[in-house]
Amino acid sequence: MSEAAQQRAAETRKRLEEAAQKKSEEERAASQKYKRTEYKTGKLTEEEKQKRLAEMMGNAKSHEELRGDRIRKAAEAEAVSDGKLVANEAGVGGRDGGDAFLKAASKAVYGAMSGEKGSLAARIGSRKHFHQG
Repeated sequence: MSEAAQQRAAETRKRLEEAAQKKSEEERAASQKYKRTEYKTGKLTEEEKQKRLAEMMGNAKSHEELRGDRIRKAAEAEAVSDGKLVANEAGVGGRDGGDAFLKAASKAVYGAMSGEKGSLAARIGSRKHFHQG
């Protein structure tokens, strides 16, 4: 064999060995992918504890800020919707007509006499009229 052929054969063998090694590493990594790792609880160093505590406190602070924003927005929306309830007495249209709709429905079902406007006699007469049986 010529020297050039021997050199090409050596390079080919080297490439094949590298490919085989790479394939075995990939297989090993694939088998490790679903392997459960062992976690040791309670074995944190003081530095790790301080780092985790700072992280948790930061998360708690941001959570409280977001919670405060949500509460503030809900209070503002409720204050705005209270004004809309008076304007939206019929319960028709609008997004904030939920309570107004219930008021209007109960007024339609129980009538205007359900409040302070009707007398006892009018209520009894109404019940007689709608009584089935």
